Amino acid sequence: MSEVDKEVVDVHYQKSPSYRVVLAEGVYGGLTPKGTIISHFFTERWPIPKSSSLTIVGGKSVSETTTEILSGVVRSVDVGVVMDFNMAVAYYHWLREKLEHLRVQNGISEAEWNKAMGLSEE
Repeated sequence: MSEVDKEVVDVHYQKSPSYRVVLAEGVYGGLTPKGTIISHFFTERWPIPKSSSLTIVGGKSVSETTTEILSGVVRSVDVGVVMDFNMAVAYYHWLREKLEHLRVQNGISEAEWNKAMGLSEE
């Protein structure tokens, strides 16, 4: 590209009204019927009671009994992200670059990195 064809364009970011930051402790997803990738990011927690009963004596609560609670673990899905192939490749490269910075910043050796990434023979 010659200097004549070169142009600098400012890019401005604007957060939508639904923008929010969420914690991701896990991800579940796969390919959609249209061939895009969908990732559902979630957090995990123990279930909280759907209801409970209070025992009141003399106008004061003296005990609480859980009357309805789920068993197991609850995965709260906070956001789903859909990407086409090109966006997924761009995201992969972006994330790989950020992970490399974290690896260096945290003093993780190449050997430890390769093992964590499933690249070692061990």
